Formats: sequence, C-alpha cells, structure tokens
Amino acid sequence: MKKYLLIILFICSIPSFCQQNQLLYHMHYLGESNFLNPAVQSTCKWFIGIPVLSSIHLNYANSAFSVKQLASSERNRVFDANTGNKLLNRRLFIGAEFHTTLLALGYRHDDFYVNFSIIEKVNFPLTISSDAFGLLWNGNHSYEGEIADLKGSASYFNYYREYALGVSKRNANDTYFGIKGKLLFGKLNFSTPSSNLALQTNESSYNLTFNGDVHANISLPVNIESDNSGIQSIEMQEEIDYVKLLLNRKNWGVAFDAGLIIPYSDEITLTASVLDLGFIRWRSNQNIIQGSGYFYYDGPLGNSVISENYIDDLVGAFTDSLEITATQNAYTTMLPIKTYLGLKYEINRKLNANGVFSTVIYRSKIISALTASIEYELLPNVYALGSYSLMYRSFKNLGLGFSLGRGPLQFYMISDNVLGLIWPLATKNINLRFGLNINLGCNIKTPGDRGRNIPSLKDACKVFDDRTKRINRKMKHHR
Repeated sequence: MKKYLLIILFICSIPSFCQQNQLLYHMHYLGESNFLNPAVQSTCKWFIGIPVLSSIHLNYANSAFSVKQLASSERNRVFDANTGNKLLNRRLFIGAEFHTTLLALGYRHDDFYVNFSIIEKVNFPLTISSDAFGLLWNGNHSYEGEIADLKGSASYFNYYREYALGVSKRNANDTYFGIKGKLLFGKLNFSTPSSNLALQTNESSYNLTFNGDVHANISLPVNIESDNSGIQSIEMQEEIDYVKLLLNRKNWGVAFDAGLIIPYSDEITLTASVLDLGFIRWRSNQNIIQGSGYFYYDGPLGNSVISENYIDDLVGAFTDSLEITATQNAYTTMLPIKTYLGLKYEINRKLNANGVFSTVIYRSKIISALTASIEYELLPNVYALGSYSLMYRSFKNLGLGFSLGRGPLQFYMISDNVLGLIWPLATKNINLRFGLNINLGCNIKTPGDRGRNIPSLKDACKVFDDRTKRINRKMKHHR
C-alpha cells in the first residue's frame, strides 16, 4: 500500500492554477462580471441569476503542448533534459476548473449596488518540473550521469462552496469602488507543498540515488491506518454519505475581493481588482502525510533483463526506505490570489477596444495572461466580442463572445479560446462560459454614465411622475 501512496504523492506533488475570464472582465452589462470586479454594478435595477444555469464555467489549460503534439512522432523520439527545458520552460502547468453558480442576486438603490451569490468551485491544477515529466515519459536513460531535479512540483485539488456578499458604490466623480466578503466551506482537498526530490542515475551502471521528502495534506473520504512503522493501509470509506459531504460545514474559511472603476477621460476607463484574499481551514477527514529518506538502488537497469515486476520492486524498495507518517491534524490552505488590470477605450458609441492583464499568484508561482479585445453593439443590447490573448506560453488564443438581450431575459456565451472548442486536441487550452439571467428594471438610463447605462432611482421617480402627469392631463381633457 505504501508504494501506491508514493505514486499518488509523486504525481500530485507534481502548484498551478488556470484562469480564463479575460473577455468577461469588461462585459459590465452581465451581472457575472461582478465576480471578477466587485465594483461593477448591474445595468438593471434587479439582477437574478437563474439557479445553476446563470453561469457555467469550464476550463482546461496546458502550458507546454497539445495532445496532438505529445502524440506526434517528433515528441516520441527522445525527451532529454535539454528538450524538456525548451518545451516546458522548466515546469509544465496543467489545470482544470469547473464553476457553477447556484444562486446570484443583485439590487441597485441609488448609487449603491448590493449582490449575493452561491458558487460551487472545483479547481485541479498541477505543475510538473521538466525533469519529472522526462522521467515519466522517457525513463531515466536520458539523464545518465545527471541529476533529475524534481523540485517545484506541487498540486492543489480543491472543491468548495462560496457564499459571497458584496457592495459597490458610485461616487460623485463617477468612480466606483466595491468590496466583497466570502464565507467558504471546503468539501474535498488534496494539496502538496512544493516537493524537494532529486534522482541521480550513474552513467556506467545505471544505479539510482534518490533522496528528498514528500508532504501531502488530505481531506478526502479515506481511512488511513498507521503505526510506529509507518502507514499500513489506505482505503476509501465503505459507505460515503454524499449528502453529508455536500452539506459539510466543518471546513470553513473566509476570503475578500476589492475592485475599482476609474474614468480617466471621456474615452478611457481604467479598472482594477484583486480576488480571493483568504484561506480554508480543513477539519474533517483530514490527514497529513509526511515522508523523507535516502535511497540507493543497484537492481537491473540498462541492457539487463528487467522483470515484469521491476517497477513494483523499484517503488516498493524506495518506499520501504522512507519514513512515512500520517497524522490527523487540521491544516490550512491559502486560496490563489487573482489580480486584474483593465483598460477600456470608447471608439464610438457602439464600439469599444479593451485590454486586460491578469495574474494568478500561489506560493512563488505566478501565471499571467494578456488580452486585447474588440466589443461591438450589433443591435440594441446585442453585443459581439472578439479577442486575442497571450497565455500559457501560447500565441494561438482567439476568443469570441456574445450577449443577447438585457431584460427580462439575457443569454450569453464566451470563450477565451474558441479554437480549443473546434480543435480540442490541437490546442493548449479549452475554455467556455455560458448562462441565462433575468434582469428587471432596465428601461431607465442615467445621462452621462459613460455608456454603462446604470439605472438611477431618482430617474425612475422622475419617469413615474411624468407618466402620472400625462395621465392626469388626459383625464382632465376627457372631462
């Protein structure tokens, strides 16, 4: 059982996060854009996200190669240290996300906008050092006489539910400031700090020297039995109460968002936001696994005859040399911090040019993306967008998006890389977000609001008063 544990730790100790919301960031007529900048106010008095259907977000990203490239004969020849560093830039990033909004509400009163949302979030990112990938892909013969450095590999699988309450205020100078507080409840987690492992292969004998340490934090429905000699067994719980798992509130945490919208000139608007400044404390089904040791192996390698159980024997011998312990202590994981900087240039009343630079920060790893986009209002409340992005060390990221309607129904679909939906095996990332909203009280526009069309309660009263006066005049005329 220890050897299977080691394989899990090795693969999953192999930090990363994907982030693709570049087009959505400037679509302020969508209530979901408030998820990325809490200063954004709905363009209607009421915003109601249809449960589950208001926002479904899927994303996959790979910073090194596409599936088609990996399967090509060129990549199948030799994957040595030099090839690995050139292709992976020292680390391979793989990430996946799935977010769905269970409930979203927003209400605007005068210059204030209050919003509430419940979102299910599943994030599963990995980073693998180029040497670690070379070992997995091509064995250790590419590292003869060299040390395969596995440092920097880490993982972060996280499933949690987010309850968010935010408020945004419009100031007299037409600037907006928003802040949002989040209450988090973790459901499942598997996270590893950055690993410290190294493998050396003797150039003449192929003997292996392996040393370092492994560490994993686990909050999963598993039973781990251990004693003074180490871990004896790891098994899934026989009967998993999924309702209890989904309603689990023991793993709570908090986070905060903040954002700004600043009118720099009549044509230029600047935006900035920082998201997910927070943590989750894991207190249920928790296990902390640690292991360290030094291992020297002189078994059959090179041109020698290797038995079909060779890998099992090698892993088993290594795990026997490790001192692996498991404790049931609570632990804390930090959320990856996300930042956005945006610029919108109003070319004319219907056409805007946008730019956004975003980063995801976790531990010492920073993943950035840069996007330029064009937004055009084809018809009243019908928007089409196109974008080009530099992200995940890829230049092939063409995005498309559209939004239909404003109220009472609004449908939208966005992809920061539509090529990934057309040729999924030939691209490094696949991204899609779509949803259906209900907007009420959208028939009022505030003059001079720089194209954001945000309703005003004073204007609503004025329209109501004018309509009442017209009705009274008609009744008087008929009399």
